[in-house]
Amino acid sequence: ADQSGRMAFRQRTRLAEALLAGPSRLDNYFEAGRPWRQWLWISIAFGLGFYFANTVSLSFGTLAVNDVVAAGVTVAFCEVASYVYYSRPKSELTIQLLMLNSFKIGVTAALMSDALKLQT
Repeated sequence: ADQSGRMAFRQRTRLAEALLAGPSRLDNYFEAGRPWRQWLWISIAFGLGFYFANTVSLSFGTLAVNDVVAAGVTVAFCEVASYVYYSRPKSELTIQLLMLNSFKIGVTAALMSDALKLQT
């Protein structure tokens, strides 16, 4: 470890260079000139959140095992995601935070949809 406490690379291998270049490549992929990519991935995150919540609701509801634990974990996730997203200024929001918030909105929408289905 170096003086800052991080592990220093002894060799600059191609794998290490590829891993270190990943974040800058991701930033270039989502650069401001291509907003349709951001909307595409945000929409995908919403769909994945909707699918995830339906899967959790179906599996735990059918088995009737650990319903309270699943509900608690889901509420805790939504609260932490909301805190992380809304505690930052709007100028500091990254695409990862936008996708996290979209995933959370998908989870919430799916659970509300299930509640409406059970009401009728």
